[in-house]
Amino acid sequence: MQYAMAEDHVEAVVGEGQVEHAALLQVIEGQVPQGEPGADAFHGLGRKVNARPAGAAPDEAFRVGALAESDLAAVKDDGTIMVPYNSYPVFRELDVFAGRCAMENPPPSDKRHSPGTPSRVVHPAIPHFVDTYTHHWRYLAEALKLRLNMGWGVPQWLARAIAFCVVAVPGSIRMNGKEWLRPLYRALFGVRAVKANERV
Repeated sequence: MQYAMAEDHVEAVVGEGQVEHAALLQVIEGQVPQGEPGADAFHGLGRKVNARPAGAAPDEAFRVGALAESDLAAVKDDGTIMVPYNSYPVFRELDVFAGRCAMENPPPSDKRHSPGTPSRVVHPAIPHFVDTYTHHWRYLAEALKLRLNMGWGVPQWLARAIAFCVVAVPGSIRMNGKEWLRPLYRALFGVRAVKANERV
């Protein structure tokens, strides 16, 4: 996992819509309809969110049948490749320098449980923070460690110490503090109204 986390975002080893093997690309493109200019029909409830040039195959339409016909099989999701934070929201360990990561989806009795995901501990090579979770102190601490070490030449031990003091301690206190004080806040002020989502 060493240096698997980018400073600003975490990418999968194989990105969606990026197939390097030319033969595989031809197989897939031969199995999906050619796109029209504008938004993908497969994306975002039909909204115009992912424009593409005419003739481009839609990224989201990769067919499993095309893989099977070419004697290819999907990689089994055993939790060792890339795991999203929203599916396994509890970090047991995360250290980008040591290459160690342990993420857990707790049992259903725990309010942090992610429905539809097995309750287990996994050890992925890439912990994927899925865009909106990049504000999490775990992500910010590892990103700072990489920036200090790879960008400024700070020794790893010192980068760890700085990230711990500057990001990890305040971040964990803030996150746990919200959980501790939430019952008192709701008792005094009630439950806040949910903001309207412009996409709904």
